Amino acid sequence: LLLHQFMQYYDRDLGKSPPLDLGKCLDAEGKVQEPLGHLVYAMQRCVVVHSYRAKDAVQEDREDEGGMQSPIVAIQSYLDGLLKRVLAAPLEEWELDKGADFSYYSTQGSTNRHKAGLLLSVCEVLMEYVLLSSQVCDETKHVGAASQAERLNQGKLEPFVKLFEMYSNLSRLVSEKVTQVQVKKRKGHTQDGESQRLGAVPKGKVMPWDLRRYLPVLSVEYSWCLLKLLNRKKEERDDESTQVGTEKAEDKLRNDYQFQMHLLSLCKRQLTQIQ
Repeated sequence: LLLHQFMQYYDRDLGKSPPLDLGKCLDAEGKVQEPLGHLVYAMQRCVVVHSYRAKDAVQEDREDEGGMQSPIVAIQSYLDGLLKRVLAAPLEEWELDKGADFSYYSTQGSTNRHKAGLLLSVCEVLMEYVLLSSQVCDETKHVGAASQAERLNQGKLEPFVKLFEMYSNLSRLVSEKVTQVQVKKRKGHTQDGESQRLGAVPKGKVMPWDLRRYLPVLSVEYSWCLLKLLNRKKEERDDESTQVGTEKAEDKLRNDYQFQMHLLSLCKRQLTQIQ
């Protein structure tokens, strides 16, 4: 059922980019009718939980005697493909780059804000998928996230870092452009009633872009894994030699102020949900 729904928005043609048709997630009025991040989140949780619970992952992931492919294997295959294609597609191909309109004063601006929110939600879910899917042991039993994080291969963090860079760049771009346009409109239409006609923000106020409305509540296991990973002792980190560029991926995240703020925001959202 999840896979059938996902295929309505996923382009099977591997030669095309971007891999998702975000426009199909909006209704005729330009409002979000398919919270795509929530759909992808449900898919990745199926894969991760199945991996934890499988007694014999290799045997269960094979095709059965009738030649039918396991639904979990199919979902995982599409998630892996989606991950690679999202990482390979620049913002220009999503038409969500610096030249895009994100204002509150046009239909296109509203559409682009919704599309950006959907893409950011997918990126955040894929970040969880990258981290938790790399936590699966070769053993048949599930090992806790805390001990798993201590053995996480640095090479598997590379797509995580790239996803966050994409997430950070797009969220910052939209927030800045939304604010800039509001300020310009406010200054340009204070001499007459034009600002009210355009639905401008009242003088002295700037309405921020609320990204939270698009984002699913990710698992506590994911945030705990990140916290554990970023607070490992130095001697534990020095055992890992794989590099991302000239710098360890783990250290890159640890020294990134934007990522620290993102993690705090994630934990706050989860605490709010629990309350």
